[in-house]
Formats: sequence, structure tokens, C-alpha cells
Amino acid sequence: MYRRHACKILGLAAARAALDKTAEEGVVLDLRKDSAFTEFFVVASAANQKQLLAVADAVQEVLRDQGLRPKHIEGYPRQEW
Repeated sequence: MYRRHACKILGLAAARAALDKTAEEGVVLDLRKDSAFTEFFVVASAANQKQLLAVADAVQEVLRDQGLRPKHIEGYPRQEW
């Protein structure tokens, strides 16, 4: 139970970090019942690539502060979102 609660809090913290960096329409999807590869999925948008990069960096920082690293960030190396 603690792990589920901690994952939910971390997902919400990641979404908050994204919204604090000008992300728009942020949502946290709870995939615990539907997926074997993740528990929560954060989806957000931004007006341009520079803002998207700032959003991705902010989410990574929240994860890093908790000693975590995302397995993959789609499009990050070449900013192709």
C-alpha cells in the first residue's frame, strides 16, 4: 500500500513540476490496473519546443530528487515531440 501511495505522490509531483514550467493541459493517468510497465503516466503539452524541453527537465529533476531516473523520455535527445 505504501508503494502505491508513494508512486501516486511522485506522479502528481511530476505533473506539478510540468505545470510550473508552463505546461498546459497536464494530466496524470492511473495505469495500475491496465499496465505492467508503469503505474502512472504524466501527459502534458506546451506551446513550443523550448517550453517542452523545460517541462521535461523539470520532471526529470523531480525524479532525480527522489533518486529515480526515467527509463525513457520519448523524443528528448532531438526534441522531437
